Amino acid sequence: MIVMMSTKPNVQRRDDHQADLSQRRDVLAAHLSKELRKQYKRRSMSLRKGDEVKIIRGEHFGKVGEIVDIDLKKYMIFVNGVTIKRTVGTEKQVAIEPSNVVITSMKLDDNMRQRILLRKVKEVVVPKKEVKVEPKVEAKTEIAVASDAKAEHDHSSHAGHDHAGHDHASHDHAGHDHVAHDPAKSEKKEHPTYAKPAKKKATTSAQKEKGY
Repeated sequence: MIVMMSTKPNVQRRDDHQADLSQRRDVLAAHLSKELRKQYKRRSMSLRKGDEVKIIRGEHFGKVGEIVDIDLKKYMIFVNGVTIKRTVGTEKQVAIEPSNVVITSMKLDDNMRQRILLRKVKEVVVPKKEVKVEPKVEAKTEIAVASDAKAEHDHSSHAGHDHAGHDHASHDHAGHDHVAHDPAKSEKKEHPTYAKPAKKKATTSAQKEKGY
């Protein structure tokens, strides 16, 4: 906790500004309610997220809520449900000083907090959380999923091949019935060959006079 060694306000503000996180955590404390004070024999306790507090001073007097955030830099806390409405229509959390609240219920999941409370009491009762039991769903392993996918692929490919083979066989059968076998047409036709005519030799003028 921050120890104020000076009575000067400027020195006190300097000490608050230069305090480390552990010292700021000690400053962020609040009084316990009458029931908790009687149960744990303590007057105050440092605040934690999840604690339920009641506002006893200020504009939001009487409101009860859970601490949702803590600002160690500004020494402020934020309580669920304590908001103001902006001009644009949205809501904003209101920062509250720890001295304006009392702790009505503490979150005891922290082992360090239990040890602090055990300094003055013999036993700390931690409320049990309700655990919802969901029905178990058998999840297939990767090997089982891969084998199922492979079997499905093989089955689909086998069915496709059988269907294709059946279609091919029916197509062949239909073509065989449509075209009759003709041995005469199957024989190769011999194309006739034509002999080229002999070229006439050119006759000269002397041969024409002699009668050639």
